[in-house]
Amino acid sequence: MTPEKLDELEREVALHTANGHSCNDTRSDCLTMMEWLWDERADLIAAARREAALREALDAAYAERNLAAQLAAVLAIDGGWRAGFGVDESEPDWPVLYIDLGSYGQVSWHMPQAERMAELPVFEGQWDGTDDKLRIVTEFARALRSEVPQ
Repeated sequence: MTPEKLDELEREVALHTANGHSCNDTRSDCLTMMEWLWDERADLIAAARREAALREALDAAYAERNLAAQLAAVLAIDGGWRAGFGVDESEPDWPVLYIDLGSYGQVSWHMPQAERMAELPVFEGQWDGTDDKLRIVTEFARALRSEVPQ
């Protein structure tokens, strides 16, 4: 049940009883209805709290991802790859971090301005249309690993 529907039912019961009527003309039916409404309200409050906790966890995961992506960009630049921040004209308030991994492809992440921590250059280029970050990063990491002496 939505919060709006619950509010509507509570107003209906309150108006009904305020006019001297009881639910189905018995006090127990009216009390049962009020108890049910309060149980529904408690369920909605609990669901809202769970949703807030999940949103907080998701925000923390995105903040961690954004820091890791910026670290990857710093390391990419140190390794001779192109990386930096650009602007997505459709979302100008969300800087885009780009890392161009040559023949492996390009990876990019939108992030809130407040989570932009690294001092990176302006990315000279545009989004290449690739959305397959996982594949690109996996292939690039495998290639790097095979080049590391054991």
